[in-house]
Order: sequence, then C-alpha cells, then structure tokens
Amino acid sequence: MMKTYRSLSVFLIAVMLVGLCACGSKEGNAKGNGYKKEVDTYTHEKDDATISFEIAKELGYQEKTSDTNTLELENQENDTLIEIVYFHENSKSSTVVREADYYGEGFSDFEHITIGDYKGSKVFRDWGKADEIHECEIRLVLTEPSDKNMVYAVKVNFRKGLQCEDLDVKEFVDSEDYMHFLSSFKATLEDSEEETK
Repeated sequence: MMKTYRSLSVFLIAVMLVGLCACGSKEGNAKGNGYKKEVDTYTHEKDDATISFEIAKELGYQEKTSDTNTLELENQENDTLIEIVYFHENSKSSTVVREADYYGEGFSDFEHITIGDYKGSKVFRDWGKADEIHECEIRLVLTEPSDKNMVYAVKVNFRKGLQCEDLDVKEFVDSEDYMHFLSSFKATLEDSEEETK
C-alpha cells in the first residue's frame, strides 16, 4: 500500500512538472512572437548612420518624396501623410529637445514620451477648429550622445487631409500599428556594427 502511494506521489509530481514546463514554453513563445503583420522596411542614410524603420503594408503607405533629410509616405486612399525628418544635432538643440512653450497657438496636449527604447515628445495641432486635430508631431532621440554630444533623432509628423474626416488622429497615433512603426526606428552607426539602443 505504501509503495502505491509513493508511486502515485512520484507520478503526480512528474505530471505537475510537465505542466509547469508546458506553461513556461507557451508564455515564452507568446512574448517572442511580437508584431506579426507583413511590413515594408525603409532605410535612409544620414551622415555616418543608416536609419531604418518598418511600417505595416496593410496601412497602404507609399513613398512620395525623399531627400537627404526627409522622407514622405503617403496614403492617397485615406488622404494622410507621414513626414519623417532626420537630424544629427547636438543633444541639447531645440531641434531635438522641445518643450511645450516652444509651440504656439493651435498646438495642444504636449507631453514627454517614451516609445520602446526612445525618449522624445508628442504634440497635436488643429487647423482652425479647436476640436479638430489634423496633425501629430512626435520627436524621438535614437542614439546616446557621442563624445561631441551629438545624437541622431527623428521628427515624425502624421497629417490627415481636409477630406479625411473619419479618422481620429489621436486614436491612430496610439494604435498598435503606429506604435510599432515608431518603435521600429534603428540607427546603425558606420563605425559600429551594432544597432543603437
């Protein structure tokens, strides 16, 4: 009888351990999967860095214009535009670091933010009507300051056109897709194989 209890105890302990291991694997896989949508990846060279990001294909953005400092992505179907401006500036520059008092009339809800590994700021802008937000500006610092206190940073403006009445700018910029786009920015320095942050 005692032998049966021992066998049963060993069996129960084994079942519990297998169960715990299985739960642990499931949780690990869920965390490892991350963002699952198909994306377009863009890369842009700025001074001694290559800056890249990705954006979900299903959002429908196509490259409109591109130069040394700026890339524009446009969605003609919903009349929206994403403008990305690249900076290589002193970390204390007003181009990189903005405060609420920098913005004038028409801007609202300024806040300092953290998206993924990046710190920055966010502000909204209306175009004439106080309750009608048409633009969101987000600035993110992508690298730690160099020996000369220089950083790579981006300004990302999301704008909806006057014909785009259905879209709520605040909702869109807080969506999983837009947050993934913002957190996917990477700056790879020429003299280093490692990506920043």
